[in-house]
Amino acid sequence: MKIIQRLLALLCLLSPTTMASESNDEAIKEMPNFQHKDWELACDNTGTCRAAGYNPESEYENLVSVMLTRKAGNKQKVSAEIQFRTTAYYGGDFCPREVYFVINRKGQGDIRLSKACTGKLNKKQTQALLNALKKVSVIKFGTKRDTFILSDQGATAVLLKMDEYQKRVGKPSALIKKGKSKEAVLQPKAKPIITIPVMPKAKKHLTFGLLKSNLKKQLNKLPCDFVNKNTDIWAYALNDKQSLLEIPCMMGAYNYSAYYVVVDKQLNEVQATVGEGNGYENGIISGYWKGRGVGDCWASVEYAWNGEKFVLSSDSYTGMCRGFAGGAWNLPSYVSEVKHSDK
Repeated sequence: MKIIQRLLALLCLLSPTTMASESNDEAIKEMPNFQHKDWELACDNTGTCRAAGYNPESEYENLVSVMLTRKAGNKQKVSAEIQFRTTAYYGGDFCPREVYFVINRKGQGDIRLSKACTGKLNKKQTQALLNALKKVSVIKFGTKRDTFILSDQGATAVLLKMDEYQKRVGKPSALIKKGKSKEAVLQPKAKPIITIPVMPKAKKHLTFGLLKSNLKKQLNKLPCDFVNKNTDIWAYALNDKQSLLEIPCMMGAYNYSAYYVVVDKQLNEVQATVGEGNGYENGIISGYWKGRGVGDCWASVEYAWNGEKFVLSSDSYTGMCRGFAGGAWNLPSYVSEVKHSDK
């Protein structure tokens, strides 16, 4: 099942987008996700790449993660965000106002933090961090009470992958393998705009056993764990000719998945398969799944109805399962701008 593959992708850091539904453009499937040791990379369809690094996995009390973001284009710089968690910080009970930043025993200045224990590195600090990640370095943040160690393991490989995707290798703007080549780097692309028409509100509840035999045969071919005559199915009107069927597909200890297909209004046959999710509302199918029970890593996907078909509108995950409640970051593979028409 694709949902199981998606969760394995979350845990193993294969690209979630490679498991996209039939409604996706082939180019969408090429967005790279890459992981090596304590670092990972996700690039989206606009050309923006995000690299995230963490403390060594052996450290489970003082947690730190950095996200480096770089847009496609000739003169784009890297920005750096950071966040912290300790046992004392969970629930927002306590967070220092600032932390020190040290690389190989050399101070890099302080970083001010929000109440959520997040902060931004300035340009000088960001460049110092990038330089440190190119070699073996000891990178520390902290207060008088706590010390947080950012791993450098895997960073060089991940930043090289970022350069490769953005076509910077051998060029002045490369982070790892600089050169003098004047060939063009990857240029940024605008977010696709998806317009959802005014959607009908009609929906209908029925059971699998009440469906017509031809439709039941088609639905029985879906990769679902359980479908029987008593399975509850919802039919949502898309227009005066088509409906969306929501079929329960998988139930786990902490995840639920439904399968979505477009059918004719008379419920005779499947016209298009969309994929998995766990909710539909006003033209948008959405899905959110935990990578593991503690909820420190999630995958998500959304499909939007453009009046003719469902198209992928968002595909993202929150990074490695490293103890950050709700996931450390938003690392999208596909982004878009979704608008609702008022006509």
